[in-house]
Amino acid sequence: MVHSVYLEYAIDLGLPGLILYLLLFVGSVRSASRVARLPWDRPGARDLSILANGIRTSLLAFATAAFFSPVAYHFHFYYFAGLALAVRVIAEGRASATSPEQAEGDPA
Repeated sequence: MVHSVYLEYAIDLGLPGLILYLLLFVGSVRSASRVARLPWDRPGARDLSILANGIRTSLLAFATAAFFSPVAYHFHFYYFAGLALAVRVIAEGRASATSPEQAEGDPA
């Protein structure tokens, strides 16, 4: 038994698998970070920003804990990665719904 998620992926999947996992992780953190920096002047943006900040914090806490625990194939990371993607999709949907083109009546 290895002592790290990163070592577990590297041993089981090789370096290409580890790199893909790290890209997925970085993409999830970036998605949550992008939403966490939304301006609060749009309707519902404050709640989404707070939620995204919590998801980002959870991902970063998992990344730290992953150095000391072999839980690579448990659902924890994938749950938060899915939430990060969902919050980004919701934020992008709200941004397109409040765009100036739709406010003027242009069908998009």
